[in-house]
Amino acid sequence: MMIDIVLVLEWTRSSDLELILEFMNAVYTYASKNKLARIGIVLFGKEPIPLLDLGELDMFSDTINVVRNIPLFQHPAEPSLAIIEAVDMLEDLREPISSRRIMFVIASFSSRPKIPLEDALLYTRSIDDLKCYLFTTSNRRPRWLSDDISKEIVILRKGTISKYLRKII
Repeated sequence: MMIDIVLVLEWTRSSDLELILEFMNAVYTYASKNKLARIGIVLFGKEPIPLLDLGELDMFSDTINVVRNIPLFQHPAEPSLAIIEAVDMLEDLREPISSRRIMFVIASFSSRPKIPLEDALLYTRSIDDLKCYLFTTSNRRPRWLSDDISKEIVILRKGTISKYLRKII
């Protein structure tokens, strides 16, 4: 079964970059068990940067090392723009045999973005067969979000990444 995964990663001073890199490595480990997996990456700060279009796993493993050397992006982070960019990537590179599409959004959610996150999430929910998972690198959920969306955000901690990915991938 083919699976497409897009990582939408906040790359600012507010993010826990080591935790993000650990998440990327874990996704690679789980996805590499499926020969038909493709992974894409969108980094974001104030603007989204599509770093890697959906591609083969060997391209992703090379990109992990490149990501470490990318300078931090401008703050405040706008996750909505990055989510829309990721959906566009998934739609543009959609294969007729693709059966599962997953988007992981990892952000600090430390400040309220100008573009409401709720709008971007409604957009992802309108896309058939796309599952969007929200993670924060902060120690608490954002207070500026509605309770419904805030409950969806998982606080990411070292040691819990595999537990979540095992259930999802």
